[in-house]
Amino acid sequence: MLLVCQTAWAHPRFVSLILYILASSSSNFFISYIETFVGRPAATAASPPNLLPLPTDDVTSILARFNDAGISTANAIWLLASHSVAAQNLVDPAVAGSPFDSTPATFDTQFYLEVLLKGTFGTTNANGEVEGPLDGELRLQSDFALARDSRTSCLWELPISEFYAPSHMKIHTNLIC
Repeated sequence: MLLVCQTAWAHPRFVSLILYILASSSSNFFISYIETFVGRPAATAASPPNLLPLPTDDVTSILARFNDAGISTANAIWLLASHSVAAQNLVDPAVAGSPFDSTPATFDTQFYLEVLLKGTFGTTNANGEVEGPLDGELRLQSDFALARDSRTSCLWELPISEFYAPSHMKIHTNLIC
């Protein structure tokens, strides 16, 4: 079975995803889809301080914050998959709306791959931005650090290898680097 997610349309408050499922039974193939709404309502107030890690936080602080919330290191890395359909507005307001990868309308693993690529575009600033691999996308300092830290680098690479080897697709939530 192959599962592909694609953004069907965007609304200021929600994103509609269509999940395409290609399955086979003997020689019969069929495609099915499930439309679902994901996202969150627009914020009406600032979140409490320290609720989410900042893009300027170091890896130890980020992992500690997720751990405090009951989220393992592996699950924290998997949660960052949300960056594949996200964009920034506050890290660099001059380029508000910049996506974090080259496929912002598709929930996929491209985000993980592109964070590993050498950065030559954008800027490195005190707000949490570091140079990214493609013009028009923004790379967070925190993502860059998580992808390269010895405690998380093997977890970061796992979604890429899982995507390119779907027959072995498993979520390894207990994997330790």
